[in-house]
Order: sequence, then C-alpha cells, then structure tokens
Amino acid sequence: MWTYLVALVLVVMSGLYYLACKGRWSKGQNFPPGPPGLPIVGHLPMLGHLPHRALRDISRKYGPIVQLRFGQFPTVLVSTPEAATQILKTHDSVFAGRPYMYAGEFLTYGGRNITASDYGTYWRNARKLCTVHLLSPHKVESFEPMRREEVVLFVKTINESARRGGPINLTEAVDSVISNSTCRMLFGCRLEESASFNKAVKDVIALAGAINIADFIPFFRLFDVQGLVRRMKETSNLMDEFFERKIEERLRGGRVVQQENFIDFFLETLEKNNSTGITLDRDSIKGILMDLFVGGIDTALSTVEWIMSELLKHPKVMKKLREEIRSTIGLDRLVNESDLPKLEYLNMVVKEGFRLHPGAPLLAAHKALEDQEVMGYHIPKNTRIVINAWAIGRTPRRGRTPKSSCRRGSSIRRLISVETTSG
Repeated sequence: MWTYLVALVLVVMSGLYYLACKGRWSKGQNFPPGPPGLPIVGHLPMLGHLPHRALRDISRKYGPIVQLRFGQFPTVLVSTPEAATQILKTHDSVFAGRPYMYAGEFLTYGGRNITASDYGTYWRNARKLCTVHLLSPHKVESFEPMRREEVVLFVKTINESARRGGPINLTEAVDSVISNSTCRMLFGCRLEESASFNKAVKDVIALAGAINIADFIPFFRLFDVQGLVRRMKETSNLMDEFFERKIEERLRGGRVVQQENFIDFFLETLEKNNSTGITLDRDSIKGILMDLFVGGIDTALSTVEWIMSELLKHPKVMKKLREEIRSTIGLDRLVNESDLPKLEYLNMVVKEGFRLHPGAPLLAAHKALEDQEVMGYHIPKNTRIVINAWAIGRTPRRGRTPKSSCRRGSSIRRLISVETTSG
C-alpha cells in the first residue's frame, strides 16, 4: 500500500511540474537547446559515473550552452571559455547566487562558509576577510619558512624510504606535507589526529561532490534513500569536535605557537566585536575554516597526484624538468619558493596540469538571480548554472576542426615538440 501511495504522489508531482515547466519555458523566448529528458528525474540518468565526461559529450552535440533539467530544477550547462566568461565575468552579479544543497546544510554550518553561502552581504564580507586579511601576498609569504620546514621533512622521509629500498607511497607522503602545512597555517600546529579523523576529512570531500537525489527531487529529503545525510551528520560532528577543540586550545592558551595563524585572527576579530566591519560568530569561523582546511588539502593533493601521473607517462618531460633544475638551481640545495619564477618549463608543466586536471572538474553550481540573456539565449531567474571546467580545459583552439582538435593531445606533448624543434 505504501509503495503505491509513493508512486501515485510521484506521478502527480511529475505531471504538475511538467505543466509548470512547459509554461515557464515556452513564452516565445530563445532558450538554449538540449536533449529530451525523462519525467521526474529529467537528465540525471545521463550523468553516469563520470559526470564531467558525460556533460562534455552532451555539449559537443548541442553547443556551448545547453538546457537541462536535473530533477525538478532547470539547469544550464556551460562548457566553453566564451560562455564561462559571460557567466563569471560579464554577468557575474546576476549569476552569483548559490542553490540550496544538502551538503551545504550539514557540512558548512548552514552555508556559513564562502563556497556554499548565497550571494549577499555575508558572502561579500567573508570573502573580503579571506582575500584581504588572510590570503594577501604578504600574509602568504610570511608562512614560507613553515612551508619549507614541511618540505624538508618530506624530502627526508622520501630519502629514508629510498635507502631502505622499499616502495614509496607518494600519495601518503604528499598528503602528509600538505595537511600539516595547511594545519600549521590555520591552527599553528601540525595535524596529529586519529585515522578516523583523517577519514572524516576525505569523507567531507567525497560527500560535498556526491550526487544527492534529494538535492534535485526534494520529495526524497524525507527518506535519505542513499544514506548520504546520515554520513554527512556523522562527518560533520567529527569535524565540529576538531574545530571546537582547536578553538578552545587557542582560547585557553594551551599550545605554544611560534607564529600567528588564521584562527588567532578569527578569534581576535570576534573579541573586538567585529571591528573590521565583518559580522562573525562561532559557526561562521568554523564554516570558513572548513573551506580553507578541506578545500586546501583536497585541491593541492589532487593537483600534485595528476601532475606526477602525467610526468610518469611522459618521461621526456620529466627529463627536461630535471635538466632545468640542475642547470638553474643545482644539486647542492633544495628549491626555494623564490626560485619558482626562474623555472619556466616547470611553470608550463604545472599550468598544463591545471588545464588537464582541474581541482574541481565541475565548479560549484551557480544560480541566476534574475532573467538574463547570454550569447543570444534567455536564461530565466533561479536557473542553476553548471560550469564544466574539465571540458573548458579541453576546448579546441579556434581555427581547428573538432576532429583534428580532439587528436591534438595534451600540451605536455606539445612542449616536447617545441623543445625538440627549438633545440
């Protein structure tokens, strides 16, 4: 009986929503093209296990701006640099909204961070706080000695493993140096937590990027059919305990910290009654810390892993990098951050790694705050915007046919060609 009742409710909801969408999207406006969708779920089944690849294939067929529907929410897919520029630069204030997501509710203290918070005064002030007070060039530069200490320990660990002759788990070693560097900048201490906490950090990353059916069909928020909400609550509790412990340690002065860190600034701002003009409370601090802590670890580790994987597949590029370091830096010392501008070939390889493997293949969804025309297409208010950064990095260069562009390969191979012909 219960099954039939649920099915009847879904059918009625689907019919009502279809009529509403038909009236909304059929007013003589020039809407973006798109494939036909299914009742209730829309185009969700098309995403598959690798959504960025599936969406890239859709955009190849229908164009740079594609009209889709994920569950009950109309969505526009953006897959080229020109279209992304229109969304993120030309009309950035119109598309600065964020749609409600369950992950933001449980993992970011109700959207009290920067990534998930909707456009408004709080978002502008929180972003200003991070860019002006925390991530300014002077502030980032002040942590250079600390980062160097972690790199020295990293190299020492690699050398000891090499002397023993055993295998080296590069992922774990890189994860350790990035996690400890991030933790020292934020809290003034190295990350010394249990295996369960390390798993919680990875779960935050996985849950934030998971496709939750309740985000697209609100009816399923009553059931948690995928078990994601339960996992979000458990992970959120572990992270909250960690942040609370670090805040209390700083308030009690229980840790000797050699250098001022991010949490000191947050607490000083809170004690001064937000004299910076930015309204902060305890949840705001923890929400922003979640952004900086988890986001900093995930994107950096992912980037290093992908670049090292590409270098292993392209030994000629690896050899060229070694030659550049030997000739520019030498073998008698480690590379310093001040040396990086001199390593031109390394910079090209890193930029190519960003192009091929962006930290977030699909950027966090945006929302149209009002009706807007983009590249001749009408995008109604409250439409969700999905930007496929992975596909943008693989957009064929102008003047090339799609067939030849798809075969041009990675820029790493082009770098090899350039070096061969110029040398």
